[in-house]
Amino acid sequence: EDKLGEKYGFKHSGNLKDEIDQLLPAYLKVVTSSTSSIEGGIASITDDSMLTTESVEIDYLRTLLTETVHAMSAIYQLVDSLENHFPQATIVNQWFSLMQVYSFFDSLQPMHQLIADTIAPLKTLCSAISILLLQPAKASNYFSEREEDATQADDSYDSYLLSSDVLEQVHNSIINAASLDCEGASPAIFAWTLILHRMNVSYHNRTEKRDILLHQNARETFETGSVIRPTMGRRNSNGSIFSIESSKFDGFLENPTTPRDLQVVEQLASSVTVNGRVFEVITSMSNSLAPNENGSLTAFVGSRIRIVFLELLKVCYPFVGYQSDTVSCLISLLSPGRKFWSLTSKEALSTSQSTIQSLLKDDHIMEFYFRQALDRFPYEFLPFIGFCRSICTATGSEGDERADIILDLLRNTPSITVTLPDDFQ
Repeated sequence: EDKLGEKYGFKHSGNLKDEIDQLLPAYLKVVTSSTSSIEGGIASITDDSMLTTESVEIDYLRTLLTETVHAMSAIYQLVDSLENHFPQATIVNQWFSLMQVYSFFDSLQPMHQLIADTIAPLKTLCSAISILLLQPAKASNYFSEREEDATQADDSYDSYLLSSDVLEQVHNSIINAASLDCEGASPAIFAWTLILHRMNVSYHNRTEKRDILLHQNARETFETGSVIRPTMGRRNSNGSIFSIESSKFDGFLENPTTPRDLQVVEQLASSVTVNGRVFEVITSMSNSLAPNENGSLTAFVGSRIRIVFLELLKVCYPFVGYQSDTVSCLISLLSPGRKFWSLTSKEALSTSQSTIQSLLKDDHIMEFYFRQALDRFPYEFLPFIGFCRSICTATGSEGDERADIILDLLRNTPSITVTLPDDFQ
């Protein structure tokens, strides 16, 4: 299977990760420059009355917004190409500093149709890049590993999770967006609450284990009447009190000025999940992506962004479960912009590049959503049928056996037979 960098068409002479680390700051600089020019308007570069007309101003703003979208698209592709690697902490810090200044561009208003066409991709890219930088699934795995192996040193990871300053910047940016009720930032806010929750759980579990070992050690000392004598050797032996290492993110959680406990996490999460709000936003963003008549990005980039949202639905499942909002959101990710009876696919992607393929390859999300939809069918009719339609119509390539698999499932699923009255016409 090809690497993502190759699929995006990146040409590199050496280590791709090193080259990405060099390119990301350059594109972030482009975004910063363009957004600064947008704030100043055309009046900031000229006072010529011939150029300060409304039509020229709109063209100028549209050009800058288009440049910003293209630069953000490049940033997304570069970060996505890192695949299993965390992005550099400095990049995460720069990005969320920018998002804090511009509030995820949520205040951007469509004053003209030409400008309105650039707003949807801009906000979608802001959320997708933020989630991709945060890596909620990989972060959760890291916290789990820290609990399973308490002797593991933080230095074995290169991640923003190990920098209190970067975590502080991310948190401040998210809190700022939540306080301003930034609808476009709700997917990023939701992703951060999942990470913050897992971070708190890891911290409390390690603290509890340390307290238990301290209690056991004190009890054994009391019962034996022995005295603990310090040794010159390494004390971080497996099973000792000192083997439960503190993590570098503990300092972030222990900050007394701003609480980051589970109550704060619940408040943040409820602010974006009430009435399924965040899932409606993701659905709307998905519909703004290619392939459809309103698509703004290439089919492959749009598919990769939907996969990021797909991962978010998988990570949040233990907290929100199987419900109508998440199921509807998932179906919209699989068939963006298409009505139920729109059976013709406009997606010009190979099977290996589609969002559907990511779904079928992921055992967890198939178990969480597709299997439950199958178990509830036919009593809950639309979810399972919606999944079937999306999978069958994802591509039109010859030799695709997925349609046959779905047909076999449908043939073997139970059905409801209703006896109609004699006078029914």
